Amino acid sequence: MSNPILVEVSRGGVLESFHRGVICIVDQNDQIVYSLGDTQQICFPRSALKFLQQIPLLTSGAVEKYGFTEKEIALFCGSHNGESEHVETVRSILSKIGLDESYLQCGPQMPTLKDDQYHLIKNDLPALRIHNNCSGKHAGFLAYCVFKGWSTDNYIDPEHPLHKEILDVIAEFHRYPKELIVQGIDG
Repeated sequence: MSNPILVEVSRGGVLESFHRGVICIVDQNDQIVYSLGDTQQICFPRSALKFLQQIPLLTSGAVEKYGFTEKEIALFCGSHNGESEHVETVRSILSKIGLDESYLQCGPQMPTLKDDQYHLIKNDLPALRIHNNCSGKHAGFLAYCVFKGWSTDNYIDPEHPLHKEILDVIAEFHRYPKELIVQGIDG
């Protein structure tokens, strides 16, 4: 059974696309008060987990220790376009923890905006890891590793203590057994 169509996008009065989804609203006692679609469906949340992945960092004292700004915290918790402002912010995060962008283990990616892409191409510059829309999240991961004294060499390994803590947070927030959570790489 397919989930219901929740959104339709039209151009010039012609249906361009539609998007299926699930809605589930619960009250303070965890009772479902309204639902639409298959609320038991398992999905791959992709970047929607970025905020939850940063909870160990945000609650550890590292934000205060390193003096991370709201702008830096925002890049920990969301995707970005690889614009110069984003790149500068990720470099600021890395500088505060004594690292540089060579520590990032996300792949190189062209910036999202065409003007930024053209700038790199016109100046014969490569796309870098710091342009990756996940480099802020990765900088947050590195910050937490540095704060905890953990290895930064293998911070993307699912067996790294970082990911074990993240898995605990995700299981707790979703009230779902961590043993049943399927992990994968978004990309």
